[in-house]
Amino acid sequence: MKVKLAAQSLSSGVADAIEYLQNNGNVEFQKSESTVYFIRQIDRLFDILNSRIPFAKGFKSPINSSNIKSIESVFNSTTEYLKKLQIGDMPIYVSGRKMFVVGFIVSMKSVLEMSYKLLYKIQNPLKFVLTYKVSQDHLELFFACVRSRGGCNNNPNCSQFKNILRQLLFTRNIAVQSGNCCDFDESGDEVIEFRSEKRNMKSVQNKPCEEDENEIQVYLDQLNSTHLGEYVVDILSYISGYIVRSMMKKLVCSFCVDMLMENHQFDHNNYTAVTFVNSVNRGKLINASRAVLLIVQHLEKAFQVIVVQKSQLHKNVEHNIIECARKSIQLKSSLFFFPGSHPINVDLGAPSHEYMLFKLICKIFINIRMRHYQREYNLKQVLKNKCSIRKKLSKIILFKNL
Repeated sequence: MKVKLAAQSLSSGVADAIEYLQNNGNVEFQKSESTVYFIRQIDRLFDILNSRIPFAKGFKSPINSSNIKSIESVFNSTTEYLKKLQIGDMPIYVSGRKMFVVGFIVSMKSVLEMSYKLLYKIQNPLKFVLTYKVSQDHLELFFACVRSRGGCNNNPNCSQFKNILRQLLFTRNIAVQSGNCCDFDESGDEVIEFRSEKRNMKSVQNKPCEEDENEIQVYLDQLNSTHLGEYVVDILSYISGYIVRSMMKKLVCSFCVDMLMENHQFDHNNYTAVTFVNSVNRGKLINASRAVLLIVQHLEKAFQVIVVQKSQLHKNVEHNIIECARKSIQLKSSLFFFPGSHPINVDLGAPSHEYMLFKLICKIFINIRMRHYQREYNLKQVLKNKCSIRKKLSKIILFKNL
């Protein structure tokens, strides 16, 4: 299993989700306290062993002379907990699946001894220790870059490795899209965004026609019979907060920000969705307004009708989803947002801010949903829930130099 997938599975967010389902009375998640406790212990270890920001707080803070004693006590209690884990009557650390327990214990002892020596040495002691800087993630990412340069051969010989290393040295950004771990030091977007003229012309040519309008009317009839499950609404509320956060980086209008951030905690229609976000919130999640939740829910219904049920895509699928959601909302309300929440635009002929916000919400959500649907489709339909042939034969052929 890849390290980044293990870190995502054994995270506090997963523990919060299990507790949320348990508190809601879900039968499958009852008596899951031990699982939640195990996940939180491993997540705490990941935070301490991957501290990378000098000004972070809590368990993500760097090791220094003021918190090294508390971290030592955490390591000792976690070590005792890992030693008590059993498979049947046999402790895990002496069984065939002992490597993760032994690895964590060795890492904790090594980091602690190294921190003591670096923080309390006589000459030039360090003020703090960032444990992520001494992890093997950097080596893993470098190997991933080397493998990606080799084309179909991900096990280069000496001369090939020499040429690959020369290419990487003359490359400004060494980036990798897939690897065993995540690159936390990855830089942001490029200063200049390059787009091909052919791509721009395709986006202009994909205009709606009368057939699309007829299809939208058929979709609207199916949309009325489409209902979202309880947990789907919870997930959409979480995604809505992410959409609002990404939009706030681009907005300069304070009224638009207030409409997106508007929180109706005492509103009966918005209470259920906000409850899930609050249960997993640690201070940085955003509760989207009721209007954003309404738009995202209608977009999900339209996506289910147009894409999931038909299991096919065409050139105007994005336009059909947006128009289907827009008309569905207009049938229930004449305004996308609450009336009187935004002043009228001064520029005559310019589109209203409400409609511009609606278009931006649709664009971000469809992009997120399409990427997720693409991964699910490739896994179920193309790969048939099996690993790829290359992944299966990589260690059999390449690692045996055949």
